[in-house]
Amino acid sequence: MLRMSACVATILLFGSCKNLERPVGPIAVNGSLDLSTYYFTDQWTPLSGAWEFFPGQYIQKGEPSNDHPEYIKVGNVWNDRFKDGTGFASYRLRLKLPPGSYALHVPDAGTAYSLYCNGQIIATGGTIGQNATEEKPRLLVQTVPLCPGTEIELIQQVSNFHSRWGGFWFPLELGNAQEVQAKARRLVARDFVLMGGMALIGLYHLALFLIRPNDRSTLYFFFYCFCISLRAGLIGERVLIQIFPELPWDIAYRMEIASIYCAVGIPMFYLRSLFPGTVGRFAFLFYTIGGFSLAAVVAVTPN
Repeated sequence: MLRMSACVATILLFGSCKNLERPVGPIAVNGSLDLSTYYFTDQWTPLSGAWEFFPGQYIQKGEPSNDHPEYIKVGNVWNDRFKDGTGFASYRLRLKLPPGSYALHVPDAGTAYSLYCNGQIIATGGTIGQNATEEKPRLLVQTVPLCPGTEIELIQQVSNFHSRWGGFWFPLELGNAQEVQAKARRLVARDFVLMGGMALIGLYHLALFLIRPNDRSTLYFFFYCFCISLRAGLIGERVLIQIFPELPWDIAYRMEIASIYCAVGIPMFYLRSLFPGTVGRFAFLFYTIGGFSLAAVVAVTPN
């Protein structure tokens, strides 16, 4: 039973890793993207490419570009534009679409954002600001309807004063409204299954430990499952934050990173308890000290 549980946990561990591969489609050039003849499939279309970039400005709809506007590829950090990654800026994309009803899948940004569509705010993640006092960071993934029309001006205002990595981390993803919402529900359901499945396996092994406290392998496996469940809830669609919306950004971000490092060290205790003499001293110390040390660094150092 323990071996079967270990196999299931390993599968869920790899399943909980965020898939960064995104569908390839048209890309923006010089702040414009023409999708007026594009056929939208059931896949999301990432609005990647070069957006107009306004460092140190929160622009509004219709504000003219400079004579020599800056451009930046979205889906990357902006650390080459801001010292230490901290600052605030606006991104703008002019978009042409065929008639229809559309929605956006909006991933989180570093570390707060406001998204406008033709001058109307359609999504926020935290509260943007011009300094650390004004900004309230938040990790939030959401799906929102796009404003109606065939000529769209998207402006994403982003601020970062709480992380070393700021900017438009991942591109917005566009699709037919019904398909975007349906796929978003499937992704949320997937993450709930991963998080809940690992939590249930962990609780089962905790119950085994309470019944047989002399067998510590079940306790170690509970801690491992807890780490993976935590990780699964804090990546992807970030369902744990949807359950606990008041969870502070700083704590959520640290738990997201530290949980995977702890999941490296804990299995050594599990294997040594379950199979005495099979784990060498060097390997045990390497993985446990390394994993827990990295987790401790994440817990105490600035983001």
